[in-house]
Amino acid sequence: MNAVLLAAGLGTRLRPITNEVPKCMVPVNGMPIIERQIKNLVENNINDIYVVAGYKCDVLKSFLNKNYPFVHVIENGMYDTTNNMYSLYLTMQKVKGRDFLLMNSDVFYDANIIEGLLTSEAKNMVACEYVRYIEESMKITVNGDGKITHISKKITPEEAYATSIDVYKLGKE
Repeated sequence: MNAVLLAAGLGTRLRPITNEVPKCMVPVNGMPIIERQIKNLVENNINDIYVVAGYKCDVLKSFLNKNYPFVHVIENGMYDTTNNMYSLYLTMQKVKGRDFLLMNSDVFYDANIIEGLLTSEAKNMVACEYVRYIEESMKITVNGDGKITHISKKITPEEAYATSIDVYKLGKE
C-alpha cells in the first residue's frame, strides 16, 4: 500500500500564515500538519509516500528531504491553474495497478483513521465525520447498504450522511 498526499494548493484562506510556508506546513500543536500525516502513515507501516507539491514547493521539499528522505516529491508546476485531480493525475504512474491511500495534506487526524482504513476489507472507503455538516467540505450520501451514492460539496444538510475528512482508500480497480 502506498499513499498520495496532495499539497499543491495556495492556502489563501490562511494568509498571512501561508505567506512563507505551504498550508500543509502550518503547525498544529507545534507540529506541521504534513508531519503528523507522515507519522500516522509510518505508524501504520506505510513508507511508500508521494507528496504532490506546488505552492512554496522548495520550502516543503527542503523540509521533507531533511526529515523524511524516503518521501517522494512530485512537483505540480501548474498548481496555480489546476486542481487536486490534476495533482493526482501526476501520480498515475506511481499508483496505477496498486491500492493506495489518498489525502489532502492539510488534514490533521489521528493514526487510528489510517488503521481503520487499512484493516477494513472494503476496497474503497472515505473517512468521514458524522457529527458536523461543513459547508465547504465534500459530503456523501449513502444507500441502504451503506454504499456511497454521491459525493459533492453541494449536498444539502438534509441529504448528507456525513462529511468527508479528505482521507480515502482506493482499490487498484
